[in-house]
Amino acid sequence: MTIDHPVRRLLARLCSADTMARIVDPTLADVRVEDGRLTWRGCLALMRALTLHAALSAPGALVRIYEDDDHAIPRAALLSLAGAFVVALPFVLLPMLGSLRSDLIGPVARVIPRSARTAEMFVLLVPQAMALTLPAAILLAFPVAFGGLATTPRIRRRATALLILYTVLTGVVIDRIMPRTNQAFRVLVSGQPVPRGSNETTFAGLRREMATLRTFHGADALLRRVEYTLHLRMALACAPFPLGLLALALSATRFGRRRRWLVASGGLACYLLVVPLLQVLALFLLRRTALPPALLAWSPMVAIGLLGVAILHGSSPSANESCA
Repeated sequence: MTIDHPVRRLLARLCSADTMARIVDPTLADVRVEDGRLTWRGCLALMRALTLHAALSAPGALVRIYEDDDHAIPRAALLSLAGAFVVALPFVLLPMLGSLRSDLIGPVARVIPRSARTAEMFVLLVPQAMALTLPAAILLAFPVAFGGLATTPRIRRRATALLILYTVLTGVVIDRIMPRTNQAFRVLVSGQPVPRGSNETTFAGLRREMATLRTFHGADALLRRVEYTLHLRMALACAPFPLGLLALALSATRFGRRRRWLVASGGLACYLLVVPLLQVLALFLLRRTALPPALLAWSPMVAIGLLGVAILHGSSPSANESCA
């Protein structure tokens, strides 16, 4: 296989020089290549070799991720999760205390001990709160964790991988876990079965509701509202990635390295203040204009992500390092 083959060029961008020399190039040299094309048997052999190499090298890679760059990646992960939990506490405790004091607790819930109801309410409210506060916590954690370091390509790659993991987890919580826990909380508070609302419906359920509304005449306003809710929840599920890119970009600036706590607290305050205002503006435009609901829901996150990419592109790294 020639060095200019597309498969090798792609792997050269993804793998370290050591992996290319020890795994990729010898495997490609052993497989049969005809007319410059890699056969499917060769692809399988290459995939097996890379999979085995990844499994054997995973423990060492995890140790390096933990120790490199003054523990920056584990510190960022710990700070973001801890910050999300702390910021989420008011969003958990206020509804929980209001429900415990309310007269809406039904006869079934009344026979449950108060301590048990309190613990159950706390557990049921945490997923929704954490899904909403994790992006804000990333804005706090990344400048603190990376602000005193040179933002090298290695840190960028690993931070991006962490953001992808957070985005996947947030999406699972918002689409799968949150609808169930929210509905269980509402049933516990009312003491009887209650119909599901939009926040208690999965993405697939909202799409089915939209398909039903399209069959009715005069339901355009309700259809636009349901479509906006769907896209807003999807945007919130993806929020860790663009907000994390912005936080990483701010930590790479000269001001971010010198005033990391100021940048972190400012980013957190802006998120908690600006995002609710943008949602209010989006609902106003949804009612008064014909703008697509998807555009209104996704615009803030897309703008934040593009801003982060622009800042990252403008800040040149201090060192060039190979893949971990």
